[in-house]
Amino acid sequence: MAFVPYETAYAIEAGNYALNQDANGNPAPDADWAAAREAYETAARLSSYSPEMFRDLALVDEHFGDHAAALAAARGGSRSKSGRVSRQQAERGIAALARS
Repeated sequence: MAFVPYETAYAIEAGNYALNQDANGNPAPDADWAAAREAYETAARLSSYSPEMFRDLALVDEHFGDHAAALAAARGGSRSKSGRVSRQQAERGIAALARS
């Protein structure tokens, strides 16, 4: 897929669609992990400021056994446009990595 910078939200949604997460944020058993990784990496390249997207990218990287990339993704999402991330967002990111 090819996106332009103003289409970051579309790349994130493509990743979310590929994971098909339930209400608790758990990926579906038939999640398309490769498509999710591609979409989230595209969003990151397009300068996404979404901590949730970086959390999900970390979850995908961890699924593939790439712990270093998962940590890098989690750190990449540690700041939003305002430079702050809520405590709830940080806890969700940590919990996602812990579940892996």
